[in-house]
Amino acid sequence: MKISKVLPNPIGVDKGNEYIVLVNRGESVDNLSSYLLKDKTGKTHSLPKITVLENQEVFVYPSFSINNSAEEIYLIKNGVVVDYLGYQASVKEGEYVLHDSKISEELRLELFDELAIPLKETLQLSPTSVFLNGVITALVVTSIFFIYEKNKK
Repeated sequence: MKISKVLPNPIGVDKGNEYIVLVNRGESVDNLSSYLLKDKTGKTHSLPKITVLENQEVFVYPSFSINNSAEEIYLIKNGVVVDYLGYQASVKEGEYVLHDSKISEELRLELFDELAIPLKETLQLSPTSVFLNGVITALVVTSIFFIYEKNKK
């Protein structure tokens, strides 16, 4: 079971409309009753006894409020953290925070084109991007590493 995405700032009233989407990425069915969600302040939300099939998503409306910025969500199974999603930037109304989002090579080049150097580059992106209507609106980069190669003359 993994955290797929979070809607911390729904359009309109937040209370009761914020949700976390969990997805079963395993190769067998899983039961939610052994899981709980925890936010950065330590508030928890126990999950009901529901069987989740492979690749099935479950929408969870937690009993705690999800912060629009600077939030940490933990998925815990039998006392062990099995997944985590954290973000710092303020999430605009109606935007999702996605976990394990991927960007295309074309978009990566466009985003980092100004860093163009005759060097070998390795990017380490955080697993968090902010999407609005399926389009990346913000990309959180935890760190960028460059491996400098000397130009051969």
